[in-house]
Amino acid sequence: MQDDGQERHEISWTDEHDSSLTIERYYKRTAIDTSTQVFEGEYIFRFVRGGRCMNEIRSAHKMSWYEFEQIQALLEHAGFEIEDSFGTFDKEPLSSGGDIIILAKKL
Repeated sequence: MQDDGQERHEISWTDEHDSSLTIERYYKRTAIDTSTQVFEGEYIFRFVRGGRCMNEIRSAHKMSWYEFEQIQALLEHAGFEIEDSFGTFDKEPLSSGGDIIILAKKL
């Protein structure tokens, strides 16, 4: 397994009950195994007030990914037919390494 080890900021928001508190969410990938198509990492939530981190919570995360052809085979095996596929919810075309959105119907 490889790991890139870099923390990536994903999103920040202000606490709805305390406007002086900002919650920052980061993700750090800790391992990736291309042979089994699994990556591991952790979500990091930081609670910041006045530029100072007041608390930090970490949550482990493990996920598999699938290529389009794998999803297609699983759907067909389950009795579905793909009607269309997109790379975004705005119906942009599929791209390598991007999201996969599939419209399928049960046969």
